[in-house]
Amino acid sequence: MTVTKAVRNPGNFTVGPSDIYEGPYGCNKEDARDVGITQGGVSYSNELEFKEFDDADQYLGVIGLAKIGDRMEITFTMKENTLENMKLAWGLPDEALDVENNTLYFGASSKIEYKKLFIDGPAPGGGTANYEFWKTFPISASEVEQTKDDNAVYEVTMLVIEDTTKPEKYRYGKRVDVYDDTIPPAVDSILPVDSDTDVAVDIEVEWTFSEAIQQRDITTGNFNIVNTSGTEIEGELAYNPNDFTVTFTPESSLENDTLYLAFVSGEVRDMAGNAMGDNYRTSFTTVA
Repeated sequence: MTVTKAVRNPGNFTVGPSDIYEGPYGCNKEDARDVGITQGGVSYSNELEFKEFDDADQYLGVIGLAKIGDRMEITFTMKENTLENMKLAWGLPDEALDVENNTLYFGASSKIEYKKLFIDGPAPGGGTANYEFWKTFPISASEVEQTKDDNAVYEVTMLVIEDTTKPEKYRYGKRVDVYDDTIPPAVDSILPVDSDTDVAVDIEVEWTFSEAIQQRDITTGNFNIVNTSGTEIEGELAYNPNDFTVTFTPESSLENDTLYLAFVSGEVRDMAGNAMGDNYRTSFTTVA
């Protein structure tokens, strides 16, 4: 016998100050409106819902999962008390705004006008994370908070709607990280230094880079130590993002009086995606 239960798994994160643009569903970024100054960052929530399968006849943990839904929400706070921002926060249709007479009309309406959102926020390594959400609508009953300097603050939560005109796995939106950096990373130094001798057999090999590198590239395929017969030394890799140092710690002591080769693949990339290009090789010999 199998029993099921639904569980919700919220995945939330908040990014720093961001530029937010909104426009009608299907618009391009150049046609979207800048909402102006925002307060705080932008919070993203992607909540997944699962069924857990248990075997009721045995004392077992979860033996299977079925994904039955997900829900994405975006929350931000607008500090500029414009008619356009109020219209967005309250989910009012375009016809509610009379631009010529500086008037916004509001009241009960069943009309839904989906919005496209563009959000430019910080990315790791000094880049810009450009988010694009195809189809959204405000679902929060935004509280208009009057501040002491007589400004209104509009907090709005946008529900991301599946855009069924897109491929199945891409119906919410996308994020593209952009960097001005075009200079590839380089190894500034290595310990032990190239061609060093009398190196202790319990040595840790350290490569220090000129800039931050992508942690997904820190693998045994990109960083390794081999002896002259080509046997790869087992060990663990660690990365210090503060000084851009990759450390290899051998699983056991190295052999005495043995030549070792240290290798870094040219596929290692910086945060902008620039690859080193050339492989980096050095050698050292352990103490006799």
